[in-house]
Amino acid sequence: MDDNKYKRWIDTLRAKGQSDDDIAKMIAGAVKLSSMELFTLVMATLSEEELQQIETIPDDEQAQHKITELFEKKVGITMQELVEGIRDGLIEKALTENS
Repeated sequence: MDDNKYKRWIDTLRAKGQSDDDIAKMIAGAVKLSSMELFTLVMATLSEEELQQIETIPDDEQAQHKITELFEKKVGITMQELVEGIRDGLIEKALTENS
């Protein structure tokens, strides 16, 4: 995560007159969007058979671990790396559009 990029985005929003509440909502929106994109990609990446196998795991934590393991094996990056990449891309786009 590039904290400097987040700071630049926040500074840009403040310079445009956005309130802290509005900025917090925009950040929350970026987090929500990246989470939705991650969920969509996970569902598209895992096969129906793998999803059914995960559904049989009684413990939520073990099921999440299995999802993470399968995703990383298929995609080659961690879910955290993917989410950070999505967020960085959204913020970079916003910075570019507001320059």
